[in-house]
Amino acid sequence: MKLSFTERLARQASLRIPLARGTLALPRGVLSITFDDVPKTAWTEGGAVLAAHGAKATYFVCGGLCGRSLDGQPLCDVSELEAVHAAGHEIGCHTHEHHSAHRDRPADYEASCERNRRFLEDRLPGLQLRSFAYPYGHAPLRHRWRLARRFAACRGVATRSGRKLNGPMVDPSLLVAVGLTRDGQRHDDVGQLVAEAAVRRAWLVLFTHDVQDTPSAHGCTPGELDHAIRLARQAGLDILPFGAVLPADRV
Repeated sequence: MKLSFTERLARQASLRIPLARGTLALPRGVLSITFDDVPKTAWTEGGAVLAAHGAKATYFVCGGLCGRSLDGQPLCDVSELEAVHAAGHEIGCHTHEHHSAHRDRPADYEASCERNRRFLEDRLPGLQLRSFAYPYGHAPLRHRWRLARRFAACRGVATRSGRKLNGPMVDPSLLVAVGLTRDGQRHDDVGQLVAEAAVRRAWLVLFTHDVQDTPSAHGCTPGELDHAIRLARQAGLDILPFGAVLPADRV
């Protein structure tokens, strides 16, 4: 989504302002794999890669788009989300309609999240939404303030010149994630970030969308996902769902 000049300035300003600060003390580095929008291949292909490694990930879902398409990618339907949930992966919130926080008033944005909560919890018994990812990485301060009361961990997107890892100081209302995408990180970038997370005992969050042999600009191949997980295992990182890293007694 293209932002106006004013919206771009507002985005840069909001990303520099912490809403809350906490210390993240980890026994070792952590990798979290996250899928935004949840194209079908994030489950059929990405889920198979995760299963081969015994790893769990987080799938950020827009209930209003369930079973539809976005950016040319067919998205998971309810039966597929049931399978994701049953396999032990985390289901997170991504608004109900894939809204931009720069285009919605804070109250309307929060209402979209509430619609998503009702939609998902009605269809996935036992689900409790703990995590949130801002569509497009748009995270104005006023919206963050509302969502910090609703979710334990909220995920944005790392800027090109900003920090790429989380910790030791973290703001749970705006944790950073790096794109494992065709328009994002290369293999060597991921290797460097994994090595740094291991040394610093920091938290690396990767995000992608579709997972297929010829991915979109926002996705990756099964081999690229497999490679990132193998690097993390070799470096001794824990691989945890996004919402499992910030329990109340750690921050």
